[in-house]
Amino acid sequence: MLMPIYSPLAVTASASATLVVTGTNVTGGGNDHTFSSAALGTSTADRVIVVLTQINSNAAGISGCTVTIAGNQANVIVEQISEGGATEQMIGIYAFALGADSGSTSGDIVVTTVDQTHYQSEIFVYDVKGISSTSTATCKDSDRGTSNALTGTLSIPAGGFACGISRFGNSRGATWSSPFTERHDAAHTGALFASVADSIGEFSSATVSCTPDGAATPSIFVAASFAVA
Repeated sequence: MLMPIYSPLAVTASASATLVVTGTNVTGGGNDHTFSSAALGTSTADRVIVVLTQINSNAAGISGCTVTIAGNQANVIVEQISEGGATEQMIGIYAFALGADSGSTSGDIVVTTVDQTHYQSEIFVYDVKGISSTSTATCKDSDRGTSNALTGTLSIPAGGFACGISRFGNSRGATWSSPFTERHDAAHTGALFASVADSIGEFSSATVSCTPDGAATPSIFVAASFAVA
C-alpha cells in the first residue's frame, strides 16, 4: 500500500525588534549632533538598526537630514517637516544593515541637518533582527493648530516590522491606531512631545493614524514598514 506524501508546511520567518534607545537628547547649534556610544543592540548577522529622529532647527529652512550609524551612512526611509513657524520641526526614519560588525553593541550615531542648523535633536533606536534595511511602504502627514488625526496608508508583509514617530506641540500626547502599539510618549523639549510605536506581523494595506489629544503645533508623523529579509 502506497503511503501519501505530505509536503511540509511553509513557515514564515518573523522579525523581532527591541527599542534600545528611548529619547536620547542633544542640544546646541551646528549641523551635526553626535550621540556618542549609543546602544546598538546585540551583535548578530541579521541586525538592522532603525533610527527615528526628531529635530528642532534654529530657523525655518531645514530640508532634511542624514544619519550615520557607527560610521555607516543609513538609508533615508521617510521624513516629514512641519508646516510654517519660525522654527521648523522635523521627524524621520533611517535604517542600516549593521550585521555583526565585529561584535559591536554600541557606537556613535550622528544626525546632520541639511540647509539649517540644529537647536535640539533626539533619537530612538531599534535593534531589529531579520528585516531588509529598505522599506516596503511609508506614510507621513502634517497639520497645524488642530486635533485632527494624522493619517496615511501602510501595509506590513507577513512577518515584517513597522514603526512610526510623531511630534506634537502644546504638551499633547498621541493615540495610535491598529496595528501599532505605543512604546513611548513623553515631553522632551518643553511642550514638544514625542511618541514612538511599532508592530510586527502581517497587516493588509489600510489607513493608519496617529492623533494628538488636543490642538497641537507642530503636528507631524511618519511611519514605515520593512519586509523579512
